[in-house]
Amino acid sequence: MVDDNPFRASPANEAQYGYADDAIVAAVTSDIDLGESTPAYQENKGWATYEPAGNGAENPYAAFPSRNAPSGATGEQSGEERLAQREKELQQREAELAKREAEVSRLQVEGKRNNPVGDKNWPYCCPVIHHDIQAEIPAAWKGPVTKAFWSYLGLGVCLVWNFISVTSYSFGTSGDMNSFFMSVIYGVAAIPIALFLWYLRLYNATIHDRAITFGWFFIMYLIHVIFCFWAAVAPPIGTIGGQMSFAGVFSTVSAFGSGVGFGILYLIGTVLWGLEALWSLLVLQQTYSQFRAGGGQGRLQAQMQTVNRAVDQAAGRV
Repeated sequence: MVDDNPFRASPANEAQYGYADDAIVAAVTSDIDLGESTPAYQENKGWATYEPAGNGAENPYAAFPSRNAPSGATGEQSGEERLAQREKELQQREAELAKREAEVSRLQVEGKRNNPVGDKNWPYCCPVIHHDIQAEIPAAWKGPVTKAFWSYLGLGVCLVWNFISVTSYSFGTSGDMNSFFMSVIYGVAAIPIALFLWYLRLYNATIHDRAITFGWFFIMYLIHVIFCFWAAVAPPIGTIGGQMSFAGVFSTVSAFGSGVGFGILYLIGTVLWGLEALWSLLVLQQTYSQFRAGGGQGRLQAQMQTVNRAVDQAAGRV
């Protein structure tokens, strides 16, 4: 006897297909063949997940595991574990990268302090050096270095005005070309010499904290101070190339004898040279005081002794 409705709970269907009402419900909800709900099939298949025929596009239920599959065996949980592991690795890499960035920043700061390099930014019209007092000079030395920089700029102003005064006098009177050429030489030579012999020596000495470099600065800057006082006085003795090559006190008197206009130009030059000399003397005093306050005198003596020993050893080997 065959039941015309295979889903009916009837003795005929139970005898032929081996399922009852709960098997029908299991078959419908699990979307599997009715025969797979038999006890014999479940015993053979065990915990295996159901894989419907067709790919994911044809069967939207293909991605869902069977209700009989244990939770620890699902692909979803395995994916979560991999994601957690991946996040952990990314966090470790981020921490390592942050550590490396901090180390690179530290090395850059130290390298900039020990060997300051950068784009040439001074003078602005034609940059030849990198110059940044606020960024490179230690706080204790910012004031003295800034004043020394003003002293260097003041020297440039004095030399330019000296050239104007001497040129006006040379071409406006008897044509004292010796004084004119000497004023040109002073202006062309003194500006770069002062930059490299004493200003940059002080600039670099404060960055590297080298006592010997400070010593060379004091020697060169003392010569600069003497030069400024000499230019402000402009004595008629020992003046190379002509008495009128400096706009000083004595040359101003001579300039007034040739004309009031020439005298005024030379008088202004005398005032500028005098102010430059006094300012430079003040800078020398403050710089040396700061040098001694920081223990520079003791370091200079120690470094000089080291240099002397090295020289003696080299001389002994020769």
